Amino acid sequence: MSVVTEFLQARLPVESQTRRFVQYLLVGVLGLAINEGTLFLVTSVAGASYVIGGVLGRVVSILANYAVNDVWTWRSRGDPGARNWLLRGGKYVLTRVVGIAIGLATLIVLVELFSMHYLIANVLAVGVGVIWGFGASDRWVWPTTASVPVTDRVETLWTRTAATRRRFWTRLGAIDRPTWYVIGLAGVLFVWFSFYTSLLYRGYILTGADLGTYVHMFSTTLDGHGWLLQGKYRVSHPGGSYWGAHFTLTLLAFLVPYAIAPSAITLLVAKAFVLAASIPLCWLVVRTHVADVRLAGLVTVSYAFNPFFWSAWSFDFQEQAVLPLLIFLTYYAFVKGRDALFLGAFSLMVLTNEFMIFIAFGFLVGLTLLSHRENRLASRSRMLGLGFVIAVGAQLLAGYVISQFSVESGIPTRAVAVPFQQYIEGTRVAVGSLVGIVLAHPQVLIDSLSISLSAKFLFFIALLLPVAFLSLTDELTLSSLTPYLLFAWFLGHKQAYFAFGAHYPFYFLPVLYIGTARILSRVQLPRLSRETASRALVYVILLNVASGLIIAGGNIQPFPVIDDHTRTLDAAIATVPEDATLVTQNNIYPHVANRPGASFIISPYEIEVYQAAYGVLTPEYVLYDSQSKWARVVEDTFVDRLDGEYSLYRYEDGIWVFKRGYDGQATTITSGEPLSWFAGTERRYDAQTLSVGSGTQVEGTIVGGGGPPGEAIWYGPYETLAPGIYTVTYRVFVAGETTGSVARLDVVGGEDHRVLTRKTVMPANRWQEVTTTFTLTRPQSKVEFRGHSTGRAGTVTLDWVRIERREATS
Repeated sequence: MSVVTEFLQARLPVESQTRRFVQYLLVGVLGLAINEGTLFLVTSVAGASYVIGGVLGRVVSILANYAVNDVWTWRSRGDPGARNWLLRGGKYVLTRVVGIAIGLATLIVLVELFSMHYLIANVLAVGVGVIWGFGASDRWVWPTTASVPVTDRVETLWTRTAATRRRFWTRLGAIDRPTWYVIGLAGVLFVWFSFYTSLLYRGYILTGADLGTYVHMFSTTLDGHGWLLQGKYRVSHPGGSYWGAHFTLTLLAFLVPYAIAPSAITLLVAKAFVLAASIPLCWLVVRTHVADVRLAGLVTVSYAFNPFFWSAWSFDFQEQAVLPLLIFLTYYAFVKGRDALFLGAFSLMVLTNEFMIFIAFGFLVGLTLLSHRENRLASRSRMLGLGFVIAVGAQLLAGYVISQFSVESGIPTRAVAVPFQQYIEGTRVAVGSLVGIVLAHPQVLIDSLSISLSAKFLFFIALLLPVAFLSLTDELTLSSLTPYLLFAWFLGHKQAYFAFGAHYPFYFLPVLYIGTARILSRVQLPRLSRETASRALVYVILLNVASGLIIAGGNIQPFPVIDDHTRTLDAAIATVPEDATLVTQNNIYPHVANRPGASFIISPYEIEVYQAAYGVLTPEYVLYDSQSKWARVVEDTFVDRLDGEYSLYRYEDGIWVFKRGYDGQATTITSGEPLSWFAGTERRYDAQTLSVGSGTQVEGTIVGGGGPPGEAIWYGPYETLAPGIYTVTYRVFVAGETTGSVARLDVVGGEDHRVLTRKTVMPANRWQEVTTTFTLTRPQSKVEFRGHSTGRAGTVTLDWVRIERREATS
């Protein structure tokens, strides 16, 4: 017996909880020393990241604490054997993980919500974590009172290891072949989507609205710059915390892999893993109801290849990716009568995002209805009642937390259907206010439904087609899906709501397959009918794959291309110092979101309202790609300040980098060569370098005319110009007998072919140089020099076009 044990037992009763608690604290001190020592060795001696050292330190200390607590603190409890020892260890590790989460949540609540000093809050958080850890260990990890000598435990641990391994392999071998096929399919899709979405990221296709904001959230949280800061400009929560818009706890689980490997690709791989894991769970649920293995397998494959599932899978990163896993797990626990698992999974489900409350309430109503139909409502009433309490509590908690991080709470006004918006004041509105609007103005419901009515029903049909419309007759599916459809069809403004785009399929797609399995379980199909049903599902699966490949029903992107342009974007980002403040566009933001000073602009409306409320943005750098659709909002935001307050710093291939207060020479991005043509030199485009419209190439010139008014004779070359005052000169030969103009010379720019300057030319029967000028107050992409017919008889011959930037705009 150790000296410490003798000391404790001399002063405290042997079975005293106080003695055991003191021992638990002493073991905790030992674990702290091991944690710190491991952190020092990994970080200071081995030179690895402190994040890796911190993770390893916690893992080693938790395992050491368990071993000491098992042989000392709770030595009189626990059944012998390696299997029992490992089972207790798993429980202990789980309590530690939950304890860390509880301690972290306590720290966040005390600091962020009650403004307590972080050092004092940390002490209280540690205390809460210790109390939880001791209570969970005493009642769950070591609940038995059987006295087992320490030597017997150690002996049985070593002697029964071989038997435990044999049992493990026996159980692993008991998994049937169809289940292995499903697991294999999930593994293949995990690898593919990890690879594919990583390529989408590298190709600058994924956006800052989701992936970039999560990268920024995790980076700023881990670096201590703020709590889940998004990098968005939001009027409703100017502090920038994600909790000002949405409340989620399951999101914090992704902090761990991101801390180990801080990269956007880490989040994409983590998303792929949890979504792939939902496929075997779907199989488990379907097999619970469907006895026919082939039919159950086809339903599962239909889920795995569902085009809406694929579209959401390929769309950025969101915490809602855990919902399919949790929904399947919640339902499976309910069917098997595992109350604790049901309540735990359901709690995580409603704490994933406050929007889930619509589906969660309908889900509980559906479970109540089917329990009543099965005459099992009495036995399940306690579990269902607690589920409703959890749902209400989660919604109240979400509302409170969001209110602490935002100046306004509720649904964003722009996300509400247009007919409602005229009755809303402010940038957000509560659900209760929307109900009041409906009661006062019932016509808004009809007006809202009529918007894109055909598209709403077409997408609804497309949603049900992969499950052959079977789930439409299931009460659980109907009760879960109805609240969402009421919002999407009547209250929601965005097309993604009723088109089931972005991440929205994660909310309800699993329920469709649960309903399909339930309907198939009710129908006793003869062999011929089973074959017909199987053949129909095969056709459905083929249709799923085809729909996914042609981008039907979602956001599946084309296969990304990593080319010179994307590499130039990488180089442009590298020209901006990492500690500088930077504003960029949506698709570039994920690549700079790990920088604390980076932000992006997603909407002209949002930024206009934000700047009106909080002042003009003054980042050190502005970066955008004029070849992208996302560039226009950045251009519009800084249009009056580029080439004035902000000067061109780097440019290449349509990619612009402006620096505030810069007065040096602009250079190319990749080579650093001076951009001399921005300083006043000219560029000349011979006729053969332009594209031919109705004209023809003749000995190095373009000749045309006499066609319908407005017909393009030539066009091109799709140049990109900096802000400034420009002179354009056309060398043309205009022939004709008319006294009116024969040709019109235009300079146009942008996707909408905005006319920058225009000049008509008369017949002169000789070569002449026609000059015109125009001013650009912002960078302009896709500039064309066009020649148009005016409809009068005659011809115009183009020799060349010359453009000169005379001076910068003031």
